[in-house]
Amino acid sequence: MTVTKQELFNERDRRYRLFEELMSENKLDALLFSSFAMSAELLQLKYATNYKLSSRRALVFVEKNKTPVLIVSTVGQKFTAGLKSWIDPGDIRSGDSLAGTAAELIESLPGSPRVGVVNYDNLTVGIHNVLSQTKAEFVEVAQEFVVKYAPKSELEIKFVKEASDLAVASFEDLIRRIKPGMSDTEIMGGSEGYLFSNGATETLLLSRSEKPHTFIGGPTGKILGPDDVFVYSVELAGKYGYWSQLVRPVFMSKQAHPDTFEIWNIAQEAEAAGVRAFRPGNRICDVAEAVEEVIGKHGCSMGVWVGHGMGVDLGDGIDIGRPNKMQIVPNMVLTLHPSIQGKTDGLLFGNTYLSTQGDAVSLTGKYQESPYYEDIIV
Repeated sequence: MTVTKQELFNERDRRYRLFEELMSENKLDALLFSSFAMSAELLQLKYATNYKLSSRRALVFVEKNKTPVLIVSTVGQKFTAGLKSWIDPGDIRSGDSLAGTAAELIESLPGSPRVGVVNYDNLTVGIHNVLSQTKAEFVEVAQEFVVKYAPKSELEIKFVKEASDLAVASFEDLIRRIKPGMSDTEIMGGSEGYLFSNGATETLLLSRSEKPHTFIGGPTGKILGPDDVFVYSVELAGKYGYWSQLVRPVFMSKQAHPDTFEIWNIAQEAEAAGVRAFRPGNRICDVAEAVEEVIGKHGCSMGVWVGHGMGVDLGDGIDIGRPNKMQIVPNMVLTLHPSIQGKTDGLLFGNTYLSTQGDAVSLTGKYQESPYYEDIIV
């Protein structure tokens, strides 16, 4: 998939309009975004600047009716951001004190400004100390920000679909390679190589090949047996930095763990219930409750996760749980991966979905009719 500069500029301008709406609706004079250089902590920076930070921390200052100012730590970051972000080089600043530069910009605002901050409590103590000395009132706008970026544009949906297609393709590659006698390290190492050689820019690969199959983690060197169950979870960012996820258990034989196969059936039912709830008019908590109701009905319990958002960053700042009362609207992206724990085993299974005006659409819905290796070998 190719994207023109004009498409990216149109997306940039759409986001700038969202920032203006956010400031207007919350009576703000400016916004301050903060990001760490790690997956799931880059969303604010990437959304405002289209820049993937490679090290350290950065801040973005957005004054009402003006374009964002990107504040980075080093001259090297300033040079790289000038090449890779959509921020004008004249609006990129570097220096020893990120907070000091942000404070100068805040102090330049007239009167006693209201500055919206996403996840204000996550700022470092040092940044807090500097900002608290300014004349500004700081307002937490994390939830308001999530509501703005959660519905994806047409271009963003293309990016998520691209990542989703690569997730499915990586599972196909795994099925071609996997066999008893391989270590989980060898299996997942091959998947990592496949993903990066086919356009992935970031990955989080997790697996599980022993009971309980509910809880995935990094490879341990375990050797795969002929009757084992191997759980493959791939989260990846595609060429344009957008994320998707697919989780598939592979039963190496039809003699493998009949108790686990029963959990697989429950997982299918639980995910389907969550998908039915993932529609406009409902809330994120309704998705969680629908999944948990099915799991409880079968005498099982939740392991850890129902799922989370996907898009600009890993998780996209949306957790699927009962406390989340966020309204569902068209063009939101969620990954549902019910984490189920039974009496003798558990399982994780999942797909990434796009909400529509009606039923949600699976972006990774292949190879889920059967978990048995002999049925899905490609």
